Amino acid sequence: MFADDILFQQRFLTGLGLYDGELDGVFGPKTAAGLSKFEAISDEIAERNNRFDQRTESCIVTLHPKAQELARKFMDSVKESGVLGSVVIKIISGTRTYKEQAEIFAQGRTKPGPIVTKAGPGHSNHNFGIAWDVGLFDDGDFLDDSPLYKKIGKVGKAQGLEWGGDWVSIQDEPHFQVPDVGSVADLRRKFEKGESLMA
Repeated sequence: MFADDILFQQRFLTGLGLYDGELDGVFGPKTAAGLSKFEAISDEIAERNNRFDQRTESCIVTLHPKAQELARKFMDSVKESGVLGSVVIKIISGTRTYKEQAEIFAQGRTKPGPIVTKAGPGHSNHNFGIAWDVGLFDDGDFLDDSPLYKKIGKVGKAQGLEWGGDWVSIQDEPHFQVPDVGSVADLRRKFEKGESLMA
Protein backbone atom coordinates (compact mmCIF):
# COMPACT_ATOMS: atom_id res chain seq x y z
CA MET A 1 0.00 0.00 0.00
CA PHE A 2 2.46 2.69 1.11
CA ALA A 3 5.80 1.07 0.33
CA ASP A 4 7.39 -0.10 3.59
CA ASP A 5 6.65 2.90 5.83
CA ILE A 6 4.79 1.14 8.63
CA LEU A 7 4.43 4.18 10.90
CA PHE A 8 2.88 6.07 7.99
CA GLN A 9 0.46 3.18 7.44
CA GLN A 10 -0.51 3.16 11.11
CA ARG A 11 -1.15 6.91 11.20
CA PHE A 12 -3.22 6.75 8.02
CA LEU A 13 -5.27 3.79 9.23
CA THR A 14 -5.80 5.26 12.71
CA GLY A 15 -7.25 8.42 11.17
CA LEU A 16 -9.74 6.23 9.33
CA GLY A 17 -10.69 4.30 12.47
CA LEU A 18 -9.17 1.11 11.07
CA TYR A 19 -6.26 0.71 13.53
CA ASP A 20 -6.29 1.09 17.31
CA GLY A 21 -2.79 -0.07 18.17
CA GLU A 22 0.30 1.92 19.08
CA LEU A 23 1.85 4.25 16.52
CA ASP A 24 5.15 2.38 16.87
CA GLY A 25 6.20 1.55 13.30
CA VAL A 26 6.08 -2.18 14.05
CA PHE A 27 4.08 -4.31 11.64
CA GLY A 28 1.84 -6.65 13.58
CA PRO A 29 -1.60 -8.28 13.42
CA LYS A 30 -3.47 -5.01 14.07
CA THR A 31 -1.65 -3.23 11.25
CA ALA A 32 -2.30 -6.16 8.93
CA ALA A 33 -5.99 -6.20 9.88
CA GLY A 34 -6.26 -2.43 9.33
CA LEU A 35 -4.68 -2.70 5.89
CA SER A 36 -7.04 -5.53 4.99
CA LYS A 37 -10.05 -3.42 6.01
CA PHE A 38 -8.75 -0.47 4.02
CA GLU A 39 -8.27 -2.62 0.92
CA ALA A 40 -11.85 -3.92 1.29
CA ILE A 41 -13.18 -0.34 1.52
CA SER A 42 -11.15 0.65 -1.55
CA ASP A 43 -12.54 -2.32 -3.46
CA GLU A 44 -16.10 -1.39 -2.52
CA ILE A 45 -15.51 2.16 -3.77
CA ALA A 46 -14.16 0.82 -7.06
CA GLU A 47 -17.16 -1.47 -7.44
CA ARG A 48 -19.55 1.48 -7.00
CA ASN A 49 -17.68 3.46 -9.65
CA ASN A 50 -15.67 2.75 -12.77
CA ARG A 51 -12.21 1.18 -12.82
CA PHE A 52 -9.40 2.61 -14.93
CA ASP A 53 -5.96 1.71 -16.27
CA GLN A 54 -3.49 -0.07 -14.01
CA ARG A 55 -1.39 3.01 -13.20
CA THR A 56 -4.45 5.09 -12.29
CA GLU A 57 -5.82 2.27 -10.13
CA SER A 58 -2.51 1.85 -8.29
CA CYS A 59 -2.61 5.55 -7.35
CA ILE A 60 -6.31 5.82 -6.49
CA VAL A 61 -6.19 2.97 -3.97
CA THR A 62 -3.59 4.86 -1.91
CA LEU A 63 -5.97 7.75 -1.28
CA HIS A 64 -8.29 8.53 1.63
CA PRO A 65 -11.67 6.90 0.84
CA LYS A 66 -13.35 10.29 0.30
CA ALA A 67 -10.59 11.23 -2.15
CA GLN A 68 -10.94 7.86 -3.89
CA GLU A 69 -14.60 8.60 -4.59
CA LEU A 70 -13.80 12.07 -5.88
CA ALA A 71 -10.88 10.90 -8.02
CA ARG A 72 -13.01 8.25 -9.71
CA LYS A 73 -15.83 10.71 -10.36
CA PHE A 74 -13.27 13.21 -11.68
CA MET A 75 -11.85 10.67 -14.14
CA ASP A 76 -15.36 9.86 -15.35
CA SER A 77 -16.18 13.56 -15.72
CA VAL A 78 -13.07 14.25 -17.79
CA LYS A 79 -13.76 11.32 -20.10
CA GLU A 80 -17.42 12.25 -20.47
CA SER A 81 -16.56 15.90 -21.19
CA GLY A 82 -14.79 14.99 -24.45
CA VAL A 83 -12.21 17.78 -23.98
CA LEU A 84 -9.25 15.45 -24.50
CA GLY A 85 -10.13 13.95 -27.88
CA SER A 86 -7.70 11.08 -28.44
CA VAL A 87 -5.41 12.16 -25.59
CA VAL A 88 -5.40 9.75 -22.63
CA ILE A 89 -5.56 10.88 -18.99
CA LYS A 90 -4.06 8.85 -16.15
CA ILE A 91 -3.59 9.52 -12.47
CA ILE A 92 0.16 9.27 -12.01
CA SER A 93 0.60 10.15 -8.33
CA GLY A 94 -1.56 9.62 -5.26
CA THR A 95 -0.57 9.39 -1.62
CA ARG A 96 3.12 9.80 -0.83
CA THR A 97 4.72 8.74 2.42
CA TYR A 98 7.02 11.18 4.19
CA LYS A 99 9.95 9.08 2.93
CA GLU A 100 8.73 9.31 -0.67
CA GLN A 101 8.20 13.06 -0.30
CA ALA A 102 11.74 13.43 1.04
CA GLU A 103 13.09 11.65 -2.05
CA ILE A 104 11.21 13.98 -4.39
CA PHE A 105 12.19 17.05 -2.35
CA ALA A 106 15.87 16.06 -2.56
CA GLN A 107 15.78 16.16 -6.37
CA GLY A 108 17.55 19.30 -7.56
CA ARG A 109 18.90 19.90 -4.08
CA THR A 110 21.00 17.01 -2.80
CA LYS A 111 20.23 14.70 -5.74
CA PRO A 112 20.55 15.21 -9.51
CA GLY A 113 17.72 16.59 -11.61
CA PRO A 114 15.48 19.64 -11.62
CA ILE A 115 13.56 20.79 -8.55
CA VAL A 116 10.04 19.42 -8.85
CA THR A 117 8.49 20.40 -5.52
CA LYS A 118 8.76 23.07 -2.85
CA ALA A 119 7.16 20.76 -0.29
CA GLY A 120 9.27 18.74 2.09
CA PRO A 121 8.00 15.71 4.04
CA GLY A 122 4.73 16.47 5.82
CA HIS A 123 4.23 19.67 3.83
CA SER A 124 2.34 18.29 0.82
CA ASN A 125 -1.33 17.37 0.64
CA HIS A 126 -0.14 14.20 -1.10
CA ASN A 127 1.20 13.12 2.31
CA PHE A 128 -2.30 12.91 3.73
CA GLY A 129 -4.12 10.96 1.00
CA ILE A 130 -6.23 13.87 -0.22
CA ALA A 131 -4.45 14.84 -3.47
CA TRP A 132 -3.58 13.33 -6.82
CA ASP A 133 -1.71 14.36 -9.95
CA VAL A 134 -2.70 13.50 -13.49
CA GLY A 135 -0.69 13.04 -16.64
CA LEU A 136 -1.80 13.38 -20.25
CA PHE A 137 -0.53 11.01 -22.92
CA ASP A 138 -0.75 11.44 -26.68
CA ASP A 139 -0.13 8.17 -28.51
CA GLY A 140 1.83 7.01 -25.46
CA ASP A 141 3.95 10.17 -25.20
CA PHE A 142 3.70 12.09 -21.93
CA LEU A 143 2.57 15.70 -22.34
CA ASP A 144 4.48 17.69 -19.75
CA ASP A 145 2.94 20.98 -20.86
CA SER A 146 -0.35 21.27 -22.71
CA PRO A 147 -3.35 23.65 -22.82
CA LEU A 148 -5.43 20.54 -22.16
CA TYR A 149 -4.43 20.69 -18.47
CA LYS A 150 -6.41 23.92 -18.18
CA LYS A 151 -9.41 22.22 -19.79
CA ILE A 152 -9.37 19.35 -17.32
CA GLY A 153 -8.80 21.90 -14.56
CA LYS A 154 -12.17 23.42 -15.44
CA VAL A 155 -13.77 19.99 -15.32
CA GLY A 156 -12.31 19.32 -11.87
CA LYS A 157 -13.36 22.72 -10.55
CA ALA A 158 -16.91 22.18 -11.85
CA GLN A 159 -16.92 19.01 -9.77
CA GLY A 160 -15.93 21.08 -6.72
CA LEU A 161 -12.29 20.01 -6.53
CA GLU A 162 -9.42 22.30 -5.62
CA TRP A 163 -7.13 22.70 -8.64
CA GLY A 164 -3.41 23.45 -8.43
CA GLY A 165 -3.67 25.66 -11.51
CA ASP A 166 -5.42 28.28 -9.38
CA TRP A 167 -2.58 28.56 -6.87
CA VAL A 168 -0.63 31.81 -6.71
CA SER A 169 2.75 30.80 -5.26
CA ILE A 170 3.29 27.89 -7.64
CA GLN A 171 0.89 26.77 -10.35
CA ASP A 172 0.50 23.02 -10.53
CA GLU A 173 -1.99 22.30 -13.30
CA PRO A 174 -1.85 18.46 -13.03
CA HIS A 175 -2.78 18.63 -9.31
CA PHE A 176 -6.26 18.08 -7.86
CA GLN A 177 -7.37 17.62 -4.27
CA VAL A 178 -10.25 17.36 -1.85
CA PRO A 179 -11.48 20.92 -1.14
CA ASP A 180 -11.85 22.68 2.20
CA VAL A 181 -9.72 20.40 4.36
CA GLY A 182 -7.78 23.10 6.22
CA SER A 183 -4.13 24.08 6.22
CA VAL A 184 -1.27 21.68 5.59
CA ALA A 185 -0.02 22.41 9.13
CA ASP A 186 -3.39 21.38 10.59
CA LEU A 187 -3.54 18.26 8.43
CA ARG A 188 0.00 17.31 9.47
CA ARG A 189 -0.83 17.73 13.18
CA LYS A 190 -3.96 15.57 12.85
CA PHE A 191 -2.22 12.98 10.70
CA GLU A 192 0.72 12.55 13.05
CA LYS A 193 -1.63 12.09 16.01
CA GLY A 194 -3.73 9.60 14.04
CA GLU A 195 -6.78 11.86 14.09
CA SER A 196 -9.47 11.94 11.43
CA LEU A 197 -8.64 14.41 8.65
CA MET A 198 -12.20 14.79 7.42
CA ALA A 199 -15.69 14.33 8.82
